[in-house]
Amino acid sequence: MKQTIPYWHELPDLDLYLDQVLLYVNQVVNSQESLEQKSLYSMKINSSLGNEVDDRTGVHQGKVTTDNIDFRRVLTAAMINNYVKHKQIEKPVKKKYQKQQVARLIALTILKNVFSIQEISQTLNLLLQSSNSETLYNHFVDCMRNEENEETPDIIRYACQSIKLYYKTRQLTMELERSHHES
Repeated sequence: MKQTIPYWHELPDLDLYLDQVLLYVNQVVNSQESLEQKSLYSMKINSSLGNEVDDRTGVHQGKVTTDNIDFRRVLTAAMINNYVKHKQIEKPVKKKYQKQQVARLIALTILKNVFSIQEISQTLNLLLQSSNSETLYNHFVDCMRNEENEETPDIIRYACQSIKLYYKTRQLTMELERSHHES
C-alpha cells in the first residue's frame, strides 16, 4: 500500500502530546520521502519528448511527482517550541496539539526545505483570510499527490512544484555524484 500525506479527515481526531506529534509528523514526512524517491525517476520534464506545457504552471504534462522526495530535515521538539514561540503555530492546549496544528506542522516540515518559515507563515496567514485551514491543507495534499484541480490556488500549486523540482534537482545531483564515484 502506497502511503502519502494524509488528507485532513485522515489526520488524528484525538489531540496529541508533543512526543506523539513528533512521531506522527515524522512518519508522515518520511513515508512521503520514500514515495518521492520512487516517483522522481519516472518524472519527465523535457519538452523535446513532446510533453505539453501547462500554461498556468509552466510544467510539462509529464508532471513532477512527490514519490521520491528526500525530506531529511525532520521535525524536532525544539523546532515545534520555536514555531509556538514565534507564533507560526498556536500554543498547545493543556500540552496537547490539535488537528489544525498537526496539519500545519506537516506542511511546514515539507515546505521549509525550500521556503523560509517566515515566508510560509506569511503566505498561510494571507491565504487564511479567504479560506480555512482544512481547505488549504487539502489543496496542499492534492498538489503533493498530483491531484490538484482548478480550485487549487496557484500559490499552493507553485509551492508544491518548487518542492518537487528542488528534490528532483537533489536526486540528479546524487546520481551525478554516484556516477563520478563509479568511474
